[in-house]
Amino acid sequence: MKKKASILFLLRILKLLVGIFNLSLAAKYFGISEQRDIWLLAFNGVVVLDMALWGPINETFRTKFILIKEQEGEEKALQQTRSLLFFTVLISIFIAVILFMGASTWAKMLAPHMPANQALGLSKMLMVLAPSFLISQLTLILISILNAYQSFYIPEISSFLSALMNLGLLMLLAPIIGIYSLAIAYYIGLILLLILLLHQLQKKQVVIFRSQRIVFSDFKLFFLYAIPFFLPYFLGQLNGLVEKSLASTIGEGFVSIVDYGRKFPDMALTVLTSVLTTMMVPALTSAFARHDQISLHDSFKQIFQLGLIITGLLVAFLNTSATPLIGLFYDKGTIASTALQSISKLAMQYSWAAFGVFLYLITGLALLATDQRKQYALFGMLAQAVMIIFNWLLVSKLGIHVFPISMLVAHLLSAACMLTYLPYPKKNFLVLLVKYTTFILASILPCILVSPYISLIENYLLQLCLNASIIILFLLVNSFLFRIEEREVLLRLFRRFIKN
Repeated sequence: MKKKASILFLLRILKLLVGIFNLSLAAKYFGISEQRDIWLLAFNGVVVLDMALWGPINETFRTKFILIKEQEGEEKALQQTRSLLFFTVLISIFIAVILFMGASTWAKMLAPHMPANQALGLSKMLMVLAPSFLISQLTLILISILNAYQSFYIPEISSFLSALMNLGLLMLLAPIIGIYSLAIAYYIGLILLLILLLHQLQKKQVVIFRSQRIVFSDFKLFFLYAIPFFLPYFLGQLNGLVEKSLASTIGEGFVSIVDYGRKFPDMALTVLTSVLTTMMVPALTSAFARHDQISLHDSFKQIFQLGLIITGLLVAFLNTSATPLIGLFYDKGTIASTALQSISKLAMQYSWAAFGVFLYLITGLALLATDQRKQYALFGMLAQAVMIIFNWLLVSKLGIHVFPISMLVAHLLSAACMLTYLPYPKKNFLVLLVKYTTFILASILPCILVSPYISLIENYLLQLCLNASIIILFLLVNSFLFRIEEREVLLRLFRRFIKN
């Protein structure tokens, strides 16, 4: 489990690096501008609809598919999945048409205070992105099916190739057609990913497309299983809209500043979250279905420990290297120095928020995998509600910094509540949490104290390398002092870093 998770994590890191270069190009060509704000509002507007409608089914699909496969057989699971796909496509087409026809109305909801000329540009971008609603959902379902068949690496490689294609097209088209290059690159990347996923399903002889009688009750089965998550997902998407709407009221460009500031922590969290959902949920679900408590506890422990270390690396790196990192990728002459400073501060704050999000995810997904989805949904709803209220009440006092603070507070609160339902010995969990958190803090704090001296060096790349070396060195030394199980992994990482 730990080896597979590490390999999967490395594959996700490669994709993350491509995403970072993509961000750098976006900063170069679009900076903090009206066009970039319009793209972000439109793209997130479509994603909000997608996640609100299909997010709960996507999150619970792996668990339900594996339970059906274990209890009723593979053919029954595939038969019900075909019905799910049919109705997913049908409903997605209908929503895409509605979104296309009502783009101006949706634009007013996304940015009610936006001037008329900008609102027109937003509605046009929404019309362009409307069909992606269908393609994106198809790719997510196919990836979930492959994961359920223990195919983890090929979907990641396919996604990486798609991201590379997206990057190349952005470099080629941005100077010619401007902001619409982001939409074209996104579409072609999605289509490439869809083709690669279909090819992999065919290679694994998973017959997902076959003529059969489509039964609505099969779709209803997945829908009812996911129904506890619809309200928290709706609140989650509402939270995203409220955040961007509040950021837009602070001033022009602040939507982009918040987006740039949270991108690095978000990409790292996406990597970590995808490892949890891809590896941990199927493993725990299978062990739960077999009533194998030993495998259940062992798999959870390994992923929990590894996840804490990865989160610690993120916090350490961004709190020592946010300024050179932001300067290296965003300082393209299109963003003011004051905006770059705000982005750096936000990146640091969002890295601490990532710690709370990880604890929320690890406890919540463990509940989902052991068929306690109602509890996970309830406390997921609590997290989103707390964030919305916190942001709404304090944005005038704290400005853009309210967003990472609310994220940390809300997710820590929900994680603490879910701990009472965790299918793992509570005492053992708390001992592990205290031990690994102390280990991480003992490694991070000296690095933060040293970083101001390293920042005197003018070369950004050299600053990043020195900070990374010191972080890994402290983690390695403390891993032996605290007798951390993953010390051999850290030792190999340090040796490779020194060789390079």
